[in-house]
Amino acid sequence: MKKEFYLAAIVAVLISIAQYFLKTGANALPSFTFSLIIGLLLYVIAMPILVFALMLGEISYVYPVLALSFIFVSLLAVFVFGEALSVVNWIGVLIIAVGVAIVK
Repeated sequence: MKKEFYLAAIVAVLISIAQYFLKTGANALPSFTFSLIIGLLLYVIAMPILVFALMLGEISYVYPVLALSFIFVSLLAVFVFGEALSVVNWIGVLIIAVGVAIVK
């Protein structure tokens, strides 16, 4: 597998974790929470990694790997936040997984 794939996958994990912190921070609003700041910082950390991945590879290869974040966030929604996904949502997650597998 190409190095840019791994870098893009790391970015997908970072922004998924960022979404966790943004959601927990949003749930606490209007009170101030460090969760929002942590979420934003994770995005700031992820962006230079993404730029490096784009420097190494083509955008048509790197960017679809970021779709892994949709899978990770969906799993977070179900297993951490207790949200229920519809059958259509699960089909979408499956389609994304197949698409990423095809691209890699």
